[in-house]
Amino acid sequence: MLKGRRETPPHLETQYRQQGFWTDKVLTDYLEACIVKQPERVAVLDERSGSVTYSELGERATRLALGLHEAGVSKGDFFIIQIPNWYEFSVIHLALTYLGAISVSVPVTFRHHEVQFVARATGAKGIAIPDDYQDFNFVEMMGDLRGRLANLEIVLVIGEHAATRMLSYQDLMSGPRMVTDSNKGFGATKPRPDDVTFVVFTSGSTGEPKGVMHTSNTLAAINATYVKEYGVSSDDVIFMPAPLGLSVGLMHGVRLAVFTGATLVLQERWEPEKSIHLISQERATLTVVVPTMLQDIVTSPKLLDHESLPSLRLVWVGGAFVSPSLVQRAHANLPHTLISPGWGMSEGIGSCCNDDTPVSKVQTTDGRAFPGTELKIVSPEGEEIPFGDEGELAMRGPQLFAGYLHRPDLTDAAFLSDGFLRTGDLAQMDSDGYVKITGRVKDLIIRGGLNISPVEVEEILSGDSRITTIALAGMPDERLGERICAFVVLKSGAELTLEDLADLAEKSGLAKQKWPERLEILTELPMTPTGKVQRYALKQLITEKLTEESRTA
Repeated sequence: MLKGRRETPPHLETQYRQQGFWTDKVLTDYLEACIVKQPERVAVLDERSGSVTYSELGERATRLALGLHEAGVSKGDFFIIQIPNWYEFSVIHLALTYLGAISVSVPVTFRHHEVQFVARATGAKGIAIPDDYQDFNFVEMMGDLRGRLANLEIVLVIGEHAATRMLSYQDLMSGPRMVTDSNKGFGATKPRPDDVTFVVFTSGSTGEPKGVMHTSNTLAAINATYVKEYGVSSDDVIFMPAPLGLSVGLMHGVRLAVFTGATLVLQERWEPEKSIHLISQERATLTVVVPTMLQDIVTSPKLLDHESLPSLRLVWVGGAFVSPSLVQRAHANLPHTLISPGWGMSEGIGSCCNDDTPVSKVQTTDGRAFPGTELKIVSPEGEEIPFGDEGELAMRGPQLFAGYLHRPDLTDAAFLSDGFLRTGDLAQMDSDGYVKITGRVKDLIIRGGLNISPVEVEEILSGDSRITTIALAGMPDERLGERICAFVVLKSGAELTLEDLADLAEKSGLAKQKWPERLEILTELPMTPTGKVQRYALKQLITEKLTEESRTA
C-alpha cells in the first residue's frame, strides 16, 4: 500500500457500494461499454485535431498502452501527463489505466521547478509532454531535468520534435503492433477498483502542494454524484475550458464523459468569445467553470449573437468566491441555464444547487451537500457546532480521496476520528443544510486579536460597479499584528480611493475593524491554476512594499 493511504471503514465501503457510488469498475470498463453501445458517437472534440469517436478512442488507447508496455511502463508506475486540452490527454489516461499505471496530471503552465517537484514526489517513471507549446520548448525542459530525475525513464512527446532517447507519440501510434482481442483486455495489468489510479497536486494557495490520491471507486463516485444530481447521460455534451491538468478538468471532463458516454468538447485556452462560439456550435449542455470564466461569458456582447446559449442547461461554478451579483447577472443573461454555485476541492466535491434550490439560496450560499455526501461545521477541537456559527467545514462521502501521497502525517491530521475530512475552509451552515464558505482557516486576518474573514468583506465591497475583482490580505503591523489591505482590479477607466472603500463599508454597516486600511490597485490578482486567489502572494507583496517604504522613509 502507498504511504499516506487511508482505509475507509468497512461499514462505509458497504454503504457506498449499496448506494451505487462505488461501482467496482475502472474507467476502461466504461470505455469498452461505450464502444459496444455507441462506437460512432463523438467521444472527444478539440480545436486542434477535430473529433474522435468512441471506437477510435478505444483503438488509440489500446495501441498506446501496448507501446508504453513495450517501453517499460508497468502496473503501479507513476506517469505524469503534462499536455494541453487535446484529445490525446484522454488517450494517455486510458492507456495508463489499461496498464494499471497511475496518472499524475499537472498543468501545462508548470515549468522546471514544479515539474521537478512532482516528478521527485512521485518517483515518476514517465512523462507526456508537447514538443513546443505557447512559445515554450518542453523537450528542452525535459532534456535539462532528465539528469536530475533518477527514476524518470520515459519522455513521451506529442509533436514532431522528440529528442534522442525520447518516445514519439506519433511513432507509437503508427507502429506495426497489432491490436487484437487477445491483447486488448490487459487482464494482468488491469487495476483493481480500489487501487490508486490518479494523483493530482493541490494548487498550493497556502503552501507546498500535496499529492491527492484517488482510486477508480472514489472517482466513479464523483461522476455518479453528477449523474444522480443532474441526470448527466450519453445525450449530454460537456464543454470543458478548465485545464485537464487540474482535478476539475480530469474529473468533470475526461472521466465524466467516458463514465456517461457523453461527448467532451475541449477548449485549448480560455478565450470568452471562442467559448461562447464552441458552446453554441457544438450544442454543449453543461460545463464546470470558475467565477472569472462565468463573468467573462455573461458580460460578453457575443452572448446575444448566440441567443443566450439555449442548449446549455447547467453551469456549475466553484473554486472561488461567487458573488450574488454575478449569480444574478448569469441568471438574467443565461435564462435557459441552471446556474449552480458549489464547493469542492481536489480531495472531493461537496455542495451544489439544483432546480429545487430557492433563488435566495442560489444567490447567497454555496449550495448543500451532494447526494451521498455529509457536511458539518466543526470547532478547532473537531466538535460539531450549532447552525449559523462559523467554523471549519468537514466532509465525509464516497468521493473522498484516498490520502496524501507519501505523507501519512498529513493524512492523519486531515481526518477526524469519525472519517470526516477537515477541509481547511471556514463556513456557516443554516438549518436547511445550505453552506456558505466564508474563507480559509489559514487566510484569517487577525487584527488586534479579532479574527476577520476576508471573504465576508470582499462580498460586501465587490458589488461596487468600479470593481472587477477584490481580495483582502493581512499586512504586518507592529501594534495590531495585522491590518487589512485591499487589492483591487478596476474596470477600464474606473478610479477608486481608500476613502471610497471606507464609504462603501460604512454604508453597508460593516464594523469599522473590518474596513480596509490600505488600497493597492493591481492589473490582475495572483491566482492558482484553479482560479483561487493566492493570498500568501498578496501578503508577500505588501510586506515587501512596506519594507521598502520603511527603508526610504
